[in-house]
Amino acid sequence: MAYQLRELQANYAGRQIYDIDKIIIPEGKVIGLIGVNGAGKTTLIKELKNREKQIRPKAVVELLPQLKPDEDISGGQQVQEYINNAFRRPSNILLLDEPTANLDLNHLNKLKYQLKYYPGTVIIISHDRDFLDGVVDEIWELQDGELQTFTGNYTEFVDYKTNQRDQQAKDYQTYRNKQKQLQRALNKKKTAS
Repeated sequence: MAYQLRELQANYAGRQIYDIDKIIIPEGKVIGLIGVNGAGKTTLIKELKNREKQIRPKAVVELLPQLKPDEDISGGQQVQEYINNAFRRPSNILLLDEPTANLDLNHLNKLKYQLKYYPGTVIIISHDRDFLDGVVDEIWELQDGELQTFTGNYTEFVDYKTNQRDQQAKDYQTYRNKQKQLQRALNKKKTAS
């Protein structure tokens, strides 16, 4: 089963951040949401939470926003407590915005364990590539206002993108070479006549 939500749009200061016709959220997967700063990742997960009632089939969505720890308590302890509370509340879709910030290795390993055994779907925004490699089943890339999905971890996604760019560069070079060849043939024909 998969959850669906239609027509997700966001604008900021007259600029369209994203325009997504339909989003399909697979059940029971851990998804890494990536993109450059300003691409709209946090805006997107907030919209998923705000439009919870429009998700079909019906789903309970829990959002753990990016936290700014209290100075009186260790940042890692505070973040871990928020994470524990989020996992305790029953939900079908859990949204985590930079959950690894301020976590030490023990808390990071605990979070990995919690994610492994979480029965619902998790969408995580994180810049920690090693963490993403260790926990995600899918990568969602928010780029140029569109959402692209890839099955695999972060490293596999990067390899795929690199191969895709290399192939596009080869195709372009082949096109340019063919264009030059045709131009030379045309010039030769004009000179001969």
